[in-house]
Amino acid sequence: MFRRFKTDIFRADVGIAFAGGAGADKSDVGAAALVRAVTRIFTGLIACLLLLSSGASAATFAVATAPGVAGDKTAARAQNWAGAGAVVNANTTSKCGTGTKTRIKPLILVVTSGITWQNLQSQDSDTKNYLMGYPATPMNLVVRGHKDGANFDEQLAMLFSGRRDKFTRKYRTDDIINSPLAKTLKAAGCTFAVDPALPDREYYTDARPGQLPDARPGQLPDARPGQLSRSDLADVTVVKATYDKADKVVSKLRQLKECYGSSVDIMTISITAENGISDDDRLYLALIPSLRDANAAGEKVRVPSTHQNNLVQLIDIPVTIAARYGAKSPEGASGQALIQNPQTINKPVFVGERVEQAQNSSDNPATTKVTSARQDLINSLINQNNHAHASRAVMVYNTIIIVVFTLAVVWLWWRKC
Repeated sequence: MFRRFKTDIFRADVGIAFAGGAGADKSDVGAAALVRAVTRIFTGLIACLLLLSSGASAATFAVATAPGVAGDKTAARAQNWAGAGAVVNANTTSKCGTGTKTRIKPLILVVTSGITWQNLQSQDSDTKNYLMGYPATPMNLVVRGHKDGANFDEQLAMLFSGRRDKFTRKYRTDDIINSPLAKTLKAAGCTFAVDPALPDREYYTDARPGQLPDARPGQLPDARPGQLSRSDLADVTVVKATYDKADKVVSKLRQLKECYGSSVDIMTISITAENGISDDDRLYLALIPSLRDANAAGEKVRVPSTHQNNLVQLIDIPVTIAARYGAKSPEGASGQALIQNPQTINKPVFVGERVEQAQNSSDNPATTKVTSARQDLINSLINQNNHAHASRAVMVYNTIIIVVFTLAVVWLWWRKC
């Protein structure tokens, strides 16, 4: 009834506006009615535009409001430390969650580029199945840079800072070592390193740190490729593999797993290719370990910053890594940490016999299988990516239609007046 009442008024106004009349009073009445009608039309168009824009954005993901960010970060850190794998007890010291006999598992962060769950399906079966079945939680990663987008170097800067700042030069290894993430980890007593060649080394534990077993004093580990003291592994080690294709990334992941087994956690993050600029609707591959409740039905994990399942923002990653070790968020970071449950290992775990680079039978391509639950999750991530692209396209088309219709109404108004 209310809709009918509004429709009748609108029709009356438009009828008066376009009926015209001989007298001046009728002209004035027609002009006033036309103003009211056009105002109603314009207001309705603006409301539709806002609704469509918000709906398309919500279809991709919903961003948390700013007032809740600080509280959510604090809660995430507290819940991380309360996890079964954390070392909050009498055995704990203040140095990076290290106890007298234990430490939180070291984390190896493998940074790749250009890999999405969708384009992974076109890779060979070995590469595809290995990443799809990898022992970490599969997620989509959205960049959400500043208003002009974010290029390759800016995305690297976001990954190690948690901020959406512009970056106008090449982001180098020195920038990673001196990044806000590295600083906050070091302030918490953690060690941080960048070692792109880490997967290609064979490890000997009878050498002094940074030396070969038979090396001269000061000789670099690369003097004889592939040998380094295994006890040198930092709490967080970055392996930059942004120039490697998916099959080469898989090869590196295999080598890391063969060397360390379950003694470390490996996080794999993909960003845009070096010469690309990521749109807000482009979703990249992410494999994040030790997430709390990740073994629930379907491995679905609710992400605090997006309020979506398995959809994480790039700026969430450094905050998550810092929270893993109980460190403060990187200075100026606006991301939110995922709730984790990192396990501990005994400190002497890296002390022992030489580690051979023999292939683990569980990693044999012939035995790499993807469970039906994991396959369903990957399919949902691909659909999430497709939906993000479709939502953006629908929003653009609807915006164009509304703009054209608005211009047509304004033109009619101008002609009538």
